[in-house]
Amino acid sequence: MHGMLNRARQLQSDFGKSFQTLWQITCGLLCVPLLLGWFLLSAIVRPALQLLRTYDRSLQGAELDAADAGCLAFPLLLLEVPLAVLSYLTYIAFKVPFVAFIDKQHNPASAQERQPLWLATQAKSLVNNDFHSTLAILYNLCVGPRWNTHTSVHWCFVKLDSGSADFELENIQMNGCSWQAIWYGPSHETIASCTASADEGEWVKVHVQLNKSSHEGIPIRIGLRMYLHGTTTNMSLPRVRVDGVELKPGRERVVFAKSENLAFNYLLREKQTLLHLALQWHVYTMLCCRLYLPASLVRTVYLPVGNPETQWLYGPIKAGYSLCFSLQGSVLTEHLVFCTVYSRASMPTQPCIEIKKTDALTEASREDGFWATRVVRMDGRATHPMVLDLISVSLVKVGASVKKARGIQQPRSMM
Repeated sequence: MHGMLNRARQLQSDFGKSFQTLWQITCGLLCVPLLLGWFLLSAIVRPALQLLRTYDRSLQGAELDAADAGCLAFPLLLLEVPLAVLSYLTYIAFKVPFVAFIDKQHNPASAQERQPLWLATQAKSLVNNDFHSTLAILYNLCVGPRWNTHTSVHWCFVKLDSGSADFELENIQMNGCSWQAIWYGPSHETIASCTASADEGEWVKVHVQLNKSSHEGIPIRIGLRMYLHGTTTNMSLPRVRVDGVELKPGRERVVFAKSENLAFNYLLREKQTLLHLALQWHVYTMLCCRLYLPASLVRTVYLPVGNPETQWLYGPIKAGYSLCFSLQGSVLTEHLVFCTVYSRASMPTQPCIEIKKTDALTEASREDGFWATRVVRMDGRATHPMVLDLISVSLVKVGASVKKARGIQQPRSMM
């Protein structure tokens, strides 16, 4: 009986791998025609898009709903939708084989002994003028396209031979430091999470179980997001145990330094290419039309890699408009409120903004794009969704914003 069960599991695993390989090949074959189709269509409609975009702006008021930026004028929508649909199909067709290829070629767990415990993927090397930087930016745009410009995500890779394990993370509790650890499976799905806990001792315990037997033996990753605030400017990352055994004991501790690790975000916009734009063009159109789309679809497309400990606000932004924030005072006593403004290619144009006042106004956007606000508890625990009801965001046009936002202070972006 036991042998039959093992055989059934093996057949299921083989079928899953075969289907996955077929899906990757299909997407690979479709990718180039779809990409060329988007380039061709965008070139044909570009003059009309520019004219209709000017017409759309003439219809907009001094203040817009930040959730959908007042939608789009119908004639403009007729051109935007075909480009957006083609962009989304191109994104999927490019993402599936590209991410699978990079994951296969770059297996950190295979070189575990030569590496530090935590690896920073969002680092200064991303803005180097080399092939590795080009691939790294594309990988981030495929897997986690909404760059977190408020921390440097560090990764710990662990191979689970049995498909499950008991993890322990050092329970770092310190004023000025908020951290969250998220476990991601082989398909980048969220499978577990933890934060600092006042109810536990030196270690925070988490049991991880993979959902599919075919994933056994494949490295999973822990993504650590450490947010520093107040006078805290650097912090050592926590130690890790797996099934009671500490990983790389005695190794020099990895330190997250806020100013050093986040400065590269200001250079990413310079790296934007037409390929990046093709892969992310659909996001702006989708957000402008979000009232007519399922909320779950919009969130899944906009935030493909989730963080269950964080609450989000997001929407499109139009050139010439600023984000106007109004918060109830109780929000800032327990939470950190961060904001990033992105181009249509999802490259940061206004990174590392922290809202420190109950009223705040960002700089006017120089281009169409979208924005994302992250709300994180100062103690690292999960942020309650109800906190979003205490935050109001609108878009205010340059010129009209001076009177509207009197007394509002521009938050300083950290360099």
